[in-house]
Amino acid sequence: MTSSGSASGSKLFWMIIALCLLPWFAIQSQLSLNGDAAWLMTATERLLAGEAMSEAYYEVNPPLSILYHIPPVLLGKFLPVPVYYIVFLYFAALIGLSALAVNAILKRLPFLETDQRFIMLAAYLAANTVFTSISLGERDHIVLLGLMPFTLLQLCLSWGYSLPRKVFWPVIICGVLAVLIKPHFGLLPVLFLLHRLFAQKRFVSIVKDPDFIALAAGTLSYVAFVLLFFRDFLTVILPDVLVLYVSNKNYEDALPELVMYTYMILIFMGTEAFLSPLKDRSRHFLTLLYAGGLFCLVPYAVQMKGFSYHLIPALGFFFCAFALSAQSYARSYLKNLKALTPALIIGIFALCYIGRPPLLAYPKHSDYPALPLSQQFDLCGPDCTYFIFNDSIEMAQPAALYDGKQNASRFPSFWFLPPLVRAQYALAHDQSSLLSAEQLAFYQDKYGQMIADDLEKYRPDMLLIGQYRMTEDEADFDFPGFFGTNEAFKAAWDSYEKADTPLTFNRRPYFAGTALDKDYPLAYDIYMKK
Repeated sequence: MTSSGSASGSKLFWMIIALCLLPWFAIQSQLSLNGDAAWLMTATERLLAGEAMSEAYYEVNPPLSILYHIPPVLLGKFLPVPVYYIVFLYFAALIGLSALAVNAILKRLPFLETDQRFIMLAAYLAANTVFTSISLGERDHIVLLGLMPFTLLQLCLSWGYSLPRKVFWPVIICGVLAVLIKPHFGLLPVLFLLHRLFAQKRFVSIVKDPDFIALAAGTLSYVAFVLLFFRDFLTVILPDVLVLYVSNKNYEDALPELVMYTYMILIFMGTEAFLSPLKDRSRHFLTLLYAGGLFCLVPYAVQMKGFSYHLIPALGFFFCAFALSAQSYARSYLKNLKALTPALIIGIFALCYIGRPPLLAYPKHSDYPALPLSQQFDLCGPDCTYFIFNDSIEMAQPAALYDGKQNASRFPSFWFLPPLVRAQYALAHDQSSLLSAEQLAFYQDKYGQMIADDLEKYRPDMLLIGQYRMTEDEADFDFPGFFGTNEAFKAAWDSYEKADTPLTFNRRPYFAGTALDKDYPLAYDIYMKK
């Protein structure tokens, strides 16, 4: 494959890409949806039914994270295809559209040769498919799909390269929407605006540039939209998110990852600044790609949750930069090697398949009916409605989707509970606490009332209350005792009778092939409606 950009070279490239993606497509299309995807499908259904966000889908992220699930939900109502296949194909289509946009923009960069474009595009596709794995469609993944084309478009504006209108405006619109899904990532477009400001020495007129206008107009429009249609997110949910969710950090898992990837990107960035075979604008472009990966780590640091999918945007930029670096060195030192570009493309995908092996053991769509929670739901009855207290969003949310059962709660998980329980423990032991006794009592009453309202609204046939140790005293958390300070909760709870035998199982099969593939016994007290 030469750098001539011939039609035959392009066909060969896409043929190699298709072959490299075939194993991913065959395996990923059969893997069950993750907890976030399953929950957001449920939340979208409740949204389309006209329910209020704070009363039916108490989501910590702004509403746009739900709105982008409207297409697969609507398609699922009309197509004779299981909704989980529609979800996979929907996200695969978004990856394809983003890759086409990236390709169209890279074509307009005259300093990039055809082979360099092909290598970058292969790395971008590998990052969004093989390396994303079961995080397919996560919010951070969707951010990358819009952010990468948008920042490349920004560079075209900075360097004076024109784009066709059919590419320019869709990329502008989708890029702004992607940033607004998780506004932390607005830092990167701002970085590229500052790059233009200093490169062109325009300190006032830059506000007239289309990307600046789009970002400003999009942000203001989104705020107005939320105020008009989702005011309860701002008044009911967001204040608690800022106090209870944002403050709940996982330094143990997140900090080592942050340090490792920060040093990795800085080392590559610094090395390439002095040793890269690339010259002039090509080297400048490479530096900006590495910088994009570095600045995408800032939202990871701000969130500090330790979720691997929060790294997807940073790794997406890093993959593209690394591929361009590798191609430049290979071309310099392996000049006589024929089919260099195909070999590099295959090598990129091979490294991704080795670094992130396909999850052959992970539960497939067809496996869910045989898993413990689903079997318990079946024992409850064909139209069973259930309420579950779980320690994460996983297991329960996919089970609801696959079993077609109603999860009788507005909460995707009880994300607000750990800081409340820690505050209760700290106050009882005269330790420093996030909350005062009055604040703790307020939150106990508030969430106890919400749970009571959910029990009254959905009237679940069965309650599954997980037994978890959430403090240092090694005692299982007393769910009804904690929220029993609310009278409505106590009254609702009295409608249920505890079964003699709890539900016990090992959660390991739900996470087979992942980092959580280890023995983890669980126990749930079962309460049946009287």
